Amino acid sequence: MISKSAQAPSPLQNPSAEMGRVEELVTSLPVATICFDVNGGFICANSEFQALMQGSSIDFQRLSRDELCAQLESARDLPSLTPEVGVFGAKQAPAVELSQLSNGRVVELLERTLKIEGVGEYKLQQWVDHTPMARSCSETESEMRLLLELINQVPDQIYFKDVNSRFTRINPSLAKRYGIASASEALGKSDADYYSKEHAQQTRAEELEIMRTAKPVFNQMHHEVWDDGSESWNISTKMPMFNSKGEVVGVTGISHDITEHKRREADAWRQANYDSLTTLANRNYFLQQLSARLTHAKHTGGQFAVMLLDLDQFKEVNDSLGHSQGDSLLVHVAQRLVHVLRDTDLVGRLGGDEFAIIVEFSTIEQLDPLLTRLLSEIEQPVDLHQAQVSVSASIGVAVFPDDGDTPGELLSHADEAMYHVKGRGRAGYSFYSSELSELTKRRLRLASDLRAAIGTEQISVVYQPVVSAHYNRIVGAEALCRWSHPELGEIPPSEFIPLAEQTGLIQRLEDWILDTVLQQLVQINNLNVSPVRISVNISPLRIMREPKRLSELAAELDSLGVYPSQLVIEVTEGLLLEATEEVLELFDILNKQGLVISLDDFGTGYCALSYLMHLNIQQVKIDRSFVERIDIDANSQALCASIISLAKTLGLSVVAEGVEEEVQRDLLSGLGCDYYQGFLFSKPLKPEVLMQKLAEQRQHEELVLTGDGDSANL
Repeated sequence: MISKSAQAPSPLQNPSAEMGRVEELVTSLPVATICFDVNGGFICANSEFQALMQGSSIDFQRLSRDELCAQLESARDLPSLTPEVGVFGAKQAPAVELSQLSNGRVVELLERTLKIEGVGEYKLQQWVDHTPMARSCSETESEMRLLLELINQVPDQIYFKDVNSRFTRINPSLAKRYGIASASEALGKSDADYYSKEHAQQTRAEELEIMRTAKPVFNQMHHEVWDDGSESWNISTKMPMFNSKGEVVGVTGISHDITEHKRREADAWRQANYDSLTTLANRNYFLQQLSARLTHAKHTGGQFAVMLLDLDQFKEVNDSLGHSQGDSLLVHVAQRLVHVLRDTDLVGRLGGDEFAIIVEFSTIEQLDPLLTRLLSEIEQPVDLHQAQVSVSASIGVAVFPDDGDTPGELLSHADEAMYHVKGRGRAGYSFYSSELSELTKRRLRLASDLRAAIGTEQISVVYQPVVSAHYNRIVGAEALCRWSHPELGEIPPSEFIPLAEQTGLIQRLEDWILDTVLQQLVQINNLNVSPVRISVNISPLRIMREPKRLSELAAELDSLGVYPSQLVIEVTEGLLLEATEEVLELFDILNKQGLVISLDDFGTGYCALSYLMHLNIQQVKIDRSFVERIDIDANSQALCASIISLAKTLGLSVVAEGVEEEVQRDLLSGLGCDYYQGFLFSKPLKPEVLMQKLAEQRQHEELVLTGDGDSANL
């Protein structure tokens, strides 16, 4: 008990018995209490008040009511310790008015008037200590602020609804989804204000069930389509809300937007199943669909065709115009395939320039018109900006159930049929048959055996002489490759040369042939006969892709002591249509080095005659198909005459291939042909036989004292 009686004398002190009663009363109160007289003078305070004020700056020696109130008034007012009305539906009373003393205690000040009969009137102040409650409220308010901040900052959409499914609060993320500026705009509204009628009804039904059962629903997937056509996906969790009595008063939910994840998932699926260049099904997805359709057809008794389509000149386009233009060509072809096929058909790109198609049909007769249209569409010219390109396609067809009942069998048999088309000249289609399997087995075996045969005695070079029309003497020869298989016998060049091109063995084979021919020229020159020329056929693929050795041939010839003009490089007419700047430059290099370039099979392709005016070639060879009919077909004779006349005008020499009859020779001689090659003069000879004939020819010429170096004019 603190009182004036324990302090220095004061005029305010009242020692009467009644005053003792006041002090006794104040002391008995359990709440910190202080008593003042009517003038505000300090009278007494109980021990609870003293404990409350411990550590404060209050000076009891000079304490008065006004001084104490002034100190309270200067104390820092605490902020509201209760949530605002309406937050999450809260409806609490306003906060108690509190103040904080300098010692950190939080108090509520209550003032009372005490009247004692016969003594007078006193003022009591009771200071209720709310420090524990204030701290708890402060912690609660802090947690509330953190919760609000979390709800407002989290990217997930959070909402609270009443029993009528109307929003009582939403966070900014959901407001953004709804396209509204402030979350408060959604208060009192429902899903019907933002979604379609069907979606709103579905959501309401779900929430009614949650409120009825008082059970939450986790990880619901929602797919939403908005008015502008855009789509969104989210995973939603919804929970019932309860009041203090445990009654359901609404629903709260949180939705996690997985739209971007779904888009990435869809992109990943597309990348895994569709070709990025053409947007067609890729190999993986095509095989999946083929397996699925196969299973379906087995159950329903249906039938379908698997087609493999390969572009015939794609590599040449890629090499000559570049990969970007090659890609553009593939895109054009893909679009044309989709245009021709039906929605129920499936077309995929298996890789490179190979496409695969699944076509369902009722009768197999339906396939021929479709295949014809596919080929026609592909053959239409394509404008690749740098050039207008035309390509053809080879298509192989296998039919379920006749040609196989597994994806592997159908694709393998379609592949065999496609290679059959390529083997017979490309630009067409073929259905699989059991006979093709035997051809495929042979082709696979020959491809394997050819790799081992190159450089062995199985592969040899023979030489068919070229004879001067003016002097009837051998002035050269064409090198022809032969393959004598130890088990299969003689393999014709028309079979193994295309095989070498398809398997990538052509460069190795031609290098071996060149090495053999160069050594043969060395041996011929050592006979001291008049120089002869040997012509070597070079594949267009070799010229387009691996021209390095060709450009260095002059140096090889010089090191061997062979004249460059003794080697003739024969190229097919078709190469000219695909000739790049690099190929033309190679022709210039070979020409300047003294090598001879001959255009083989002239007249059988689509080469414009104007090409001859711009190319560094020295010779053309009339194809045997015209020579063999020159005596019975006026058109063949006219064509031979035109070729010879044009060549003479351009200063080119002419060789006629396949001369087998004297009448053919005589007609060609009358037209001015320079050289002959054919069975009328000689079959292809082994190297030693050619050497013998050249030696005999020299002996004969020495005997008759003839020969004016005609070979130098070949």
